[in-house]
Amino acid sequence: MFNTILIGSLPSCSVLIEELRITTNLLAIFLNDTSYKYFDANAYDVPIYTHKKKELTERLPKLLKEKEIDFVLVCGLGHKIPQTTLTLPKYGFINVHFGRLPENRGANPVFWTLKKGTKETAISVHKMDDNWDTGMLLLQKKVPVILGETYGMLMSKLTLQCQGIVKNVLERIKDTSKYTEQPSETAKYNPKPKGHRLFIDWENQTADEIEFLVNACNPSYAGAGTYYQGGEIRFIEVVRVSSQAPLLGRVSGEIIHAHPQEGLFVVCKFGQLLKLNVLSSDAGVLSGMKYVNLGMCVGQRFTTLITAQDTVLNKSY
Repeated sequence: MFNTILIGSLPSCSVLIEELRITTNLLAIFLNDTSYKYFDANAYDVPIYTHKKKELTERLPKLLKEKEIDFVLVCGLGHKIPQTTLTLPKYGFINVHFGRLPENRGANPVFWTLKKGTKETAISVHKMDDNWDTGMLLLQKKVPVILGETYGMLMSKLTLQCQGIVKNVLERIKDTSKYTEQPSETAKYNPKPKGHRLFIDWENQTADEIEFLVNACNPSYAGAGTYYQGGEIRFIEVVRVSSQAPLLGRVSGEIIHAHPQEGLFVVCKFGQLLKLNVLSSDAGVLSGMKYVNLGMCVGQRFTTLITAQDTVLNKSY
């Protein structure tokens, strides 16, 4: 039986922990601070550590040598493992990546899958090397992305789809002929989702692209950001109104319909229409209908940046 260690973050690695306990001799678990704090260590007869850099550079190499670890399974780690540590297990470190490789390398592939409106993603399992997400592939499990799926929904689905991953790894890990090189021609690194990448660009994004961004930001980034009368506001749930003919001649971000029972509708690039179902501000996480009751009305605008005019307007909610 393989001697193994798991490094990851919950809930992403929960299924993998259970499968490793059943099919291998799981000797240690390293979790991020949040997971470590709430993890019921008493439920497992396995030592639990945090995966802070110090633990990974000092405790981990010691365990790998003392316990004669065959391989380390990784799922949800933001730190780089030193090359000297990667070579200590007999079969190395195996990473479970929630995105198709090599075209979805880098930080938070689930966010980028949704922001790009991709209809299919994958759970990619690869051997780790000294670069990010570049090691040889053991397998890729295709996972469809449904229309309107949010970050939280897709993460939950990918977590459940990890069932059987450990079994596949055990079947392939000894046979190097089952490893395949990642094609370099489609390789792409995605940047960290932060700053302007989490905000709506009314001048350049279509209604579909705004909906993709909103879904990618729910709930991990508390919604997609925009500005309304000098203050920041977040869109939590929106939907494209595909049955409406384009409303040409309107300014993107302009509210064109606001009704206490029908809700909020805003025009986007090319005159496309977007319904705002759920928004978040200092008034709370509320429906579009409730924001109408708080004062949002036809003719007001959401903007990409705070303008000089916005700063002198009083909030009406």
